[in-house]
Amino acid sequence: MSVALENARLFDETNRLLKETEQRTAELAIINSVQGGLASKLEIQSIYDLVGDKIRDVFDTQGICISLYDRKTNFIRNPYYLFNGKRIYDMEFELGKGLTSHIINSGNPLLINENAIERFRELGAVFAPSETEDTTKSWLGVPLISGGLVIGTIRLENYQRRMLIAKQMYLFCKLWLTV
Repeated sequence: MSVALENARLFDETNRLLKETEQRTAELAIINSVQGGLASKLEIQSIYDLVGDKIRDVFDTQGICISLYDRKTNFIRNPYYLFNGKRIYDMEFELGKGLTSHIINSGNPLLINENAIERFRELGAVFAPSETEDTTKSWLGVPLISGGLVIGTIRLENYQRRMLIAKQMYLFCKLWLTV
């Protein structure tokens, strides 16, 4: 008799947990649906702008670039590029030489905090027409990885002072390495 009562109690408990799980699943489906609807209404460029502006504010830096690598065309495009506090639009280039290409090929973050000009030259840096070799005092680039493949980079540049190697820089690298 006690076994039958225990089985009935367990059956009721299992049914209750199942109903709670179904309720949570339904709630998550609603949240996902709303999120999808919101995302579909936003232009992807608006998202890049929002993320780039937020990174600029958080890290107090004058240069930020979000780069995306297209494997089919072998080109890198920059949907968000802030150079020396000014936005640059419609900049793209072929994967090859340069710091962004170095990060995409290696899949590793790159921090240049000392002897920037020499390090840039060592790594085959390619400068945009509006850039000069001596503008950047420190430079941090991290790969954007999805599905085990590097799909782009995020770069921070400071033209006035050396970026401090602090916990937030480390966390920034860890964040973007796991996206």
